[in-house]
Amino acid sequence: MKRENEEHISLPRNEALKRIMERCDLKSRIETIPLIHGLGRVCAYDIVSMNTLPNSLTSRLDGIAVYYHDFENGTPDTSSWKRGVQYDFANTGIAIKKDYDTVIKIEEVEVDKLDNIKILKAPSAKGELTQPVGQKMKKGDVLVKSHTLLTPSHLEILAMGGIDKIDVLQKPVVAIIPTGNELVPVGTPLPLGKNVESNSIMMRTKVVLWGGQPLVYDIVPDDPKKIINTLLDALKKADIVIINGGSSKGTEDYNIKMLGEVGEVLAHEVEHGPGKHTSFTVAYGKPVIGIVGPPIGAEYTVDWYIMPLINKYLFQPTIKPQRLQVVLTKPIVSKRPFDFYVRIIVKYEDGQYKGTPVIGRDRPVIEGLIYANAHLCIPGSVDGYEAGAKVEVELRCPIELITRNGGETE
Repeated sequence: MKRENEEHISLPRNEALKRIMERCDLKSRIETIPLIHGLGRVCAYDIVSMNTLPNSLTSRLDGIAVYYHDFENGTPDTSSWKRGVQYDFANTGIAIKKDYDTVIKIEEVEVDKLDNIKILKAPSAKGELTQPVGQKMKKGDVLVKSHTLLTPSHLEILAMGGIDKIDVLQKPVVAIIPTGNELVPVGTPLPLGKNVESNSIMMRTKVVLWGGQPLVYDIVPDDPKKIINTLLDALKKADIVIINGGSSKGTEDYNIKMLGEVGEVLAHEVEHGPGKHTSFTVAYGKPVIGIVGPPIGAEYTVDWYIMPLINKYLFQPTIKPQRLQVVLTKPIVSKRPFDFYVRIIVKYEDGQYKGTPVIGRDRPVIEGLIYANAHLCIPGSVDGYEAGAKVEVELRCPIELITRNGGETE
C-alpha cells in the first residue's frame, strides 16, 4: 500500500544530527545533592573552597621541628637541647607545634631514650620540609569549574575544601516509547508471530550510562490516538523523546504521520543503513527521535543521535570512538545508494588486525550485537570491498579488549 506524503526529507547522518541539535531548546535544570552522590554528575556552577589548607604550618614528613636561626652558623651543639624547647617531633601532614619553622627528617637525626639528639645533617634553608599555610588551597579558590563531569578525584578535592553539598545539573529525562501490535513485554510468554520488546532495555541502560534518567512507557499499540496521547504526555515530562518502531512503510506504521501532528518533522529518514527510517522532529522545543525497530539499527541510531543530545543538555563533549585499520577476511558487497554500516568482528592474528564482516552468517543479530567489536562504513559510492582489502573501522570497545589468538588480549 502506498501512501501520499508531504515533502519527504532525507538527510545524511551528520546533517540530521546538526539540524536537531540546532533546533531543539534543551533547558538544563539544577538540583542540590550530597557530595557523596556526586560521582558522574555535572556541576552547575564553579565550586569554591570553604577552607584554607593547610591552615597552619605542617610537616612534609616525619622528623624533628627546629628553629632555623639555630643553624645559621652551622650545626649547633645540641647536648643541652630539650624537647619542647629547642626542638620537638614532627609528623607527616600534622601541624608543627609552637612556632618552629623548619623540619629535619628523622633519618638525619639520632635520638636516644632520654630524648637527647644529635643532628647528622643541618637544614639548608628556613622552612625546609614544611608546608606553608594555604599551599594546598585557600578559601575562595575555584576547585571545580562549572559543567565539569565529576570524578572521584574531584569529589576528594571538594571534600578537602569543606564542601558537603553540590549544585549539579539534573539528569535529563529521556522518554522511551515502544510501539507496535507485534510486541510483548520482556518476561511474558511469546505467542506465535510476536516479538519481545527488547529495545527499551538497551535504550534505558544506555541513557543511564550517559547520565540521563529514562522514563519508559508501556508498549503502545499501533493506534494513532494512543500514539499521539502518549507523545503529548512524554513531551510534558521529558527533555528528550524516543519513539521506537512504526517508522517504516507498513500499513500500521503510523508514527511518522503522528509526529507531524505534534511538531515539525525535520527529517523523515536518514541516508544510511541500518536505521534508514530514523526520523527527527521538534515539538515544543524538544527533540523527538523516531528510532527504528530492528535491534542493530536501533542501537546504531541511539548511539549516534541520543547520546549527543544528552551531552548537549549536560554541556559535555561527545567522544569519538577509536578507529583502527584492519584486513578484511571476507568480501563485502553493498550496492546501495546510501552509506551502509556493517558490523565487524576484529581479532589480532598473525601480527595484524583482521576483520570478519557479520553478514551472511547464521545468527547475524546475536553476532552483530554481542561479538562484533567494530563497524565499517561502506559509502554509497562504493560497491563493496574484496577479501584482503585494508579498511578503517570504528571500534565499539577499547582496543585493549580485542582478542588475539588463543583468547589473549591486547
